[in-house]
Amino acid sequence: MSPIPLYSVIYDVNGGSGSITEGSYVAGATVAISNTEPTRPDQKFVGWHYNGNTYTAGQTFTMPNSNMILIAQWQNIQKYAVSYDSNYGDSNAPIDTKSPYFYGETVVVLDKGGMTRIGYTFVGWAVNQTGQTYAENSIFAITGDVRFYAVWQKDNEPNNNNSNNNNNSGEDKVSVTPTPTVASTPMLTPNELSTSGKSVIEEKPSSENDLSLWVIVLIIGLITTVIAVSALLLRKNSKV
Repeated sequence: MSPIPLYSVIYDVNGGSGSITEGSYVAGATVAISNTEPTRPDQKFVGWHYNGNTYTAGQTFTMPNSNMILIAQWQNIQKYAVSYDSNYGDSNAPIDTKSPYFYGETVVVLDKGGMTRIGYTFVGWAVNQTGQTYAENSIFAITGDVRFYAVWQKDNEPNNNNSNNNNNSGEDKVSVTPTPTVASTPMLTPNELSTSGKSVIEEKPSSENDLSLWVIVLIIGLITTVIAVSALLLRKNSKV
């Protein structure tokens, strides 16, 4: 009895690096794609290509009666850096060891770690000096380089005993002002619009309004008379 033939699954990292465990299987066997993914500088691994199909980690397929060469597929995609600034803190800001990230990847905002500032309490991170703040361990999808600046709130009783602390002498690189709560205001009509307490659109005095009304009535009466006289003359001419 002739032995059952075995066929190989071969992983081609296609310019990447990494050791992927290969194997041999009988035709018809169910095979799972390796969970080990290769790497390649400045590119993102998107799966293994074979015969028009792309397979991802853990996905299964039925072994054909031939060897399979799975070729790594790469996506040219920009990476973006995430960095942190202590903003005059007394110690260095934390470092994101996972940076840089691919576009759209989820980033977890670091906690302050051992970073401190005498006389201040850390309250969060501000992005790119715009004032938009993130709490520690919050997440976001990255779409560009991000620099976080520590936001410090001055303590009620700052420590003034350390006269050698020069980190607290200058203005912060980031100063975040709480956004005031704006009450809901009903829409105003033109006569209700005001500047310095005075109406922008003032109503005409009632006497002026009455005069305008009489002028309109007089004009209408005059037009009516002209039309009547014209009709009478036309009738007389037609009889002649």
